[in-house]
Amino acid sequence: GLEVFLRHAVEQAEVKNALAGLLTSAGGDLTATIDGVRDDLMTALGALLRNAQLSGTVRRDLRPPDLVGLLAGASRATEYAGADPEARERILTVILDGLKPR
Repeated sequence: GLEVFLRHAVEQAEVKNALAGLLTSAGGDLTATIDGVRDDLMTALGALLRNAQLSGTVRRDLRPPDLVGLLAGASRATEYAGADPEARERILTVILDGLKPR
């Protein structure tokens, strides 16, 4: 579900960011690639979010663009935790707790 996706996305973000930086510094144009997958990503996030909202596990006021922002923030926040897996887990858990219905 949504939580599993968010956890995997955050875990892989550091490597993704490093690869994007390398490609950009080598003269690659990521804009065209990103534009090509943005709609697919938003559709997939929308479906995961709707399913989680219908099951009552996620706040009903969240929208797919909110999740994109949270993913970006969670990815950066866990990078600051460095190699400490407990700190990374705490940060991600706080963010995931904020998705729960009030």
